Amino acid sequence: MALTVKYGPFHPHLERAFVEKLARLKAESPWAPVAVVAPSRRMVGRLERLAAVEGGQSLLNVHFHTFFSLAQRLLEEGEPSPKAWIGDSAFLDKTLDQLLEQRPELGALFMGVARPKALAKVLRASLKDLMDAGVSAHALAEHFAGELGLPPAEKERLWALLRLAEAYEKRLEELGLLASSGLTRLAAERAEGSRYLAGFKEILYYGFYDLTGLQLEFFEAVTAAHPCVLFFPYERARPAYKFAQSFFEEKLLRHEVEELSLSPGQTEGPALQVINASGARDEVWACAKEILRLVENEGYRYEDIGVAARTLAPYRIQIMEVFGENAIPYDWDPGEPLLRHPIAKKALNLLVLAERDFPAPMVEDLFCSPYFQSPRGSGPRTPGRWRELVGRLGIRSGWLQWEGKLTGPLPEDSEKLRPEREALWSWLSGLRRELSAPAGSWGELARSSRAVLERHLGLAAQPQGPEAEAWDGVLQALESMAAFDSLGLPARRADFLEVLEAKLKAASLASSPGCRGVRVRDAMEARGDGFKILFMIGLKEKLFPRPVIEDPLLRDSARAALRHPAGYWISRKLAGHEEEKLLFHLLVSSARERLYAVYPRSDEAGKAEIASLYLRELCRARGADLSDERVNRRISRQPAEKLRSCEPQLLSPKEFSLRAGLEGGLPPCEALGLAGFDGELLRESFASLGPLSSWGGLGPRDGLSGPPAGYLRSLREKGISPSALESFARCPFQFFADRVLELGRDESPSEKGEFAAWARGRIYHGALERFYKNIRVEEGLDWVPRLEKVVEEVFSEYGWKELGIYPVLWLSVKRGVLSRLSDFIAWDLAQMRESGLSPAWLEKSLSAPCPGELPEGLSGLRLRGIVDRLDLDETGRRFRVVDYKTRLASKLKIAGLVAKGEMYQLPIYAELAQAELGAEARMISACLIPLEASGKGGKAQREHVYEGGEWERDRLSFLALLRERLAEISQGRFPIRPDDGEFGHCRYCDFSALCRKSHGPTRRRAHAAESRTGGKE
Repeated sequence: MALTVKYGPFHPHLERAFVEKLARLKAESPWAPVAVVAPSRRMVGRLERLAAVEGGQSLLNVHFHTFFSLAQRLLEEGEPSPKAWIGDSAFLDKTLDQLLEQRPELGALFMGVARPKALAKVLRASLKDLMDAGVSAHALAEHFAGELGLPPAEKERLWALLRLAEAYEKRLEELGLLASSGLTRLAAERAEGSRYLAGFKEILYYGFYDLTGLQLEFFEAVTAAHPCVLFFPYERARPAYKFAQSFFEEKLLRHEVEELSLSPGQTEGPALQVINASGARDEVWACAKEILRLVENEGYRYEDIGVAARTLAPYRIQIMEVFGENAIPYDWDPGEPLLRHPIAKKALNLLVLAERDFPAPMVEDLFCSPYFQSPRGSGPRTPGRWRELVGRLGIRSGWLQWEGKLTGPLPEDSEKLRPEREALWSWLSGLRRELSAPAGSWGELARSSRAVLERHLGLAAQPQGPEAEAWDGVLQALESMAAFDSLGLPARRADFLEVLEAKLKAASLASSPGCRGVRVRDAMEARGDGFKILFMIGLKEKLFPRPVIEDPLLRDSARAALRHPAGYWISRKLAGHEEEKLLFHLLVSSARERLYAVYPRSDEAGKAEIASLYLRELCRARGADLSDERVNRRISRQPAEKLRSCEPQLLSPKEFSLRAGLEGGLPPCEALGLAGFDGELLRESFASLGPLSSWGGLGPRDGLSGPPAGYLRSLREKGISPSALESFARCPFQFFADRVLELGRDESPSEKGEFAAWARGRIYHGALERFYKNIRVEEGLDWVPRLEKVVEEVFSEYGWKELGIYPVLWLSVKRGVLSRLSDFIAWDLAQMRESGLSPAWLEKSLSAPCPGELPEGLSGLRLRGIVDRLDLDETGRRFRVVDYKTRLASKLKIAGLVAKGEMYQLPIYAELAQAELGAEARMISACLIPLEASGKGGKAQREHVYEGGEWERDRLSFLALLRERLAEISQGRFPIRPDDGEFGHCRYCDFSALCRKSHGPTRRRAHAAESRTGGKE
């Protein structure tokens, strides 16, 4: 049989020739079967529409196929194949890994035992290219063993790959499986005698510009035995078709060829408009607004328009959101990834909990999920109570913390949650047993995993479609895991979960039925499609063209040798550069009337992007200049300017409301309600914009709240501590959020890899309190056993389980604490003997009236504090205040800090001690002592001293400054501190989400107020 090749561009040449050919065939014999074969399902759909809708042809007895579906159809006739086709990439990767493990001589060729897990995927891609090209190791060795002309290392790697490919195909054959290459080869063998193919009047191939070696064999087997016509996209004179040139010249010119001539009066190309935007979302936004304008103002239909990119992956969410907001219908099913659906994500998280050591956020997210099946006998409030319990106990780490917190002593304030703790521990420990149960096979693991999912998760009584589909997808993935038993692999849970996670990540929800609207395509899907108007998005470097790299295992030199002289039809990877040019040309030429080229000048973060070289070449060919604003329209990054650039009738309700607000007015509350806004709240918010953006003085929205009556009442009852005053001095707004609004800050629980700072501090304080209690400081005191006993007691209260850390870390910290305390106490006892002072008060709570006249609202206020230690001499009239610190960065000038109002602990402790001991007592010093000092010995390294004489000198000025701070608190003045330096408190603030420090006008107002008041604002 003869093959006829008709070649030319897709539009309008191949399309018109295809429709005319199909029309003639149906006119000659309306009932005669005709086959149409295209390279993709998307192109099949295009041909069906082209013939039936645009060409008005009857498709009665016209059979549409892809290469794959045609091969499958041939395998269905005659004697059934004993082998089943396998497309499970996870199964194939595992098969290859097992082969390399079982065949050490092959594994040694590919890194041996040091082989990374990801190598199987890379290897399989190289093997697939060899197998799809039909390369035979035996034939190559027999005919071209010494004539390939490859360097020794390259030749050795090629033969290693061929040996592995041969073993891989043999292993699949043993399993009764066919890879895609085996399916194509078997179909080629059956093509000549196929009754199915013989029944067609003619077979029409359409649209492919290259094939793999086995696809070529299949194609040639069909065309040799049956009448065929190939519609081939190619133009001899255009460099863009260089990628298709070798296939055309080497494989098609031997047949009868016909060039489809240019239509009279055909124009050079559609009108070009370039648009640049900032980020992917703005690219899609610009397309959406122009689409609306074309439809509303110029009468185009949505289905006349296309949006295309080299790959749509970076634009998936943006297209769905922006087109949805603008009510633009679109024909595209992105195939939502299975793990994007909550039920699938929860299922995976449940099954991997034990492998990941039960991370607290994941466990909490699981039992708070609406899909969670509460344990039998629990009520509807159980998850909420469990969440409260987790927060109270401070569980943030893994299993060690769960076990320690749920089985250890309960804090007094959590005693009412004891039943919930028992229920949570029962459920969690039971789940751990279920997830750790041994299994004999992959199938048993799949069945037990399914039982776990059905026991702990479930859908609503009437689940929505996507929920049910996602749940079914997870169960199907589990069911498919039983196939791994055929490999004879040991049933290790870690391997099982790794493969299952890979399967779920690769799975997508079933496609939804297509709808009419804007056709959204990637470059491969858009081949052969035609549009009146096309928007090409993502025209930036490294996206279009995509980066093309060589195969590191089967390099292009080896591929070239296999192509010539060996004669196998295999492509070089770097030929991908030519394919990128062809894909770009096909997209550009698919637009008949207008072409919009859209590129990002920057990403969402403002980082500059580079326009695609292809776009610059397109503009040059059209005589356009990217620097010309008439050609290259700029979409502003600023929301206000961007909205003003758009016609009002094209804005969505939300955008229209925002634009109205930014321009000084708002639509009626009813209109805002239709847009999904709370109208009154939005009006109040816009009313606040003026004061917030002003450059005047501090106001109510800068933390000037007015007297906080409730807090002042609480302050009078409880008293004020040095830590509260230091917090206010550090940042009044932080003080306001923490203490006035009582938003609170949680102590960070331990992670398994670290010992929490708060726990370390408590251990030091607890150990020193117990050590110095009732001790007599005298020569020859044997204090080492006492210290060891004390440290042992304190650490028993802060066990590794309770803290949720590794035992070895806990033991290491314990030894470190003992060592540091030993150094400190040796130094401290020597200081006591020298000074004649010894510990009298340990962790003593003190309180005294605040001296002087207090501001309104704080009359009767008391100072309060807990002194770490107070040393007295034998007369009880000389004393020293001691405050422990875990560590201090450098030598502190305490007197200077006191004078500036940045240090409150030592002076207030001195005042409280003086009030407690009486006027006759005299303070020798007050000191900060870092327990983890930078070195051993030396006074400068051990203590930071504030002498008694300095306190006598500073006392009156300090008390005056204290009253100023109290006056600011009573007046409700809580502005931000505009500057804290590179390593200041803002880096560790728990309330940064509430702070407007990054807001320019707010910061400037705070700077101005601080400069006027000398930092007292």
